[in-house]
Amino acid sequence: MTLREDLTKAVEEINTYYKELEGESTRAAVILATCSLEDELAKLIRFKKFPRECNDDTWDIIAGPTAPLGSLKNRANFGFAFGLYGEKTKEIIKQIGVVRNKFAHWTNARDFHHPDVMRETEKLKNNVISSFHVGPSEPALVIRQQFLWLVQTLEDRLERVRGHIEELDGPLTPLP
Repeated sequence: MTLREDLTKAVEEINTYYKELEGESTRAAVILATCSLEDELAKLIRFKKFPRECNDDTWDIIAGPTAPLGSLKNRANFGFAFGLYGEKTKEIIKQIGVVRNKFAHWTNARDFHHPDVMRETEKLKNNVISSFHVGPSEPALVIRQQFLWLVQTLEDRLERVRGHIEELDGPLTPLP
């Protein structure tokens, strides 16, 4: 299988994964979508910044759950520090993590109309990847769809960065 075929397959898998989230609760969809973004970020970092000799055991020491690159926030900072994307993208990734944590750790946060979830989600409304409307008058389902679209779009773009080969594809427009 060629690299391009591998990348096409990866994008199809991401799209299928997000389609499956439509039947999940808002809490589950936000947590699972953010986990998928976190996994793609780990793949990007590993592929672009670590030698092929870095085996799974070594990678676990570096990026396992309790390792230095084990959190979404640390991965976001690392990717920025090594020039994989700009500061705006780093901040979007970190804010997505904040919203995810509201759903993951607060049992009464069930949808985007929860005041704390709303406050944190509003910080994403004018982002450079996929801006959207947030507010108490906006239906919670619409906010959910827009948030998940942001996460999916960002994950797709990170996957493209990971798979980009300048000699074949020409220069890559960097993420902001």
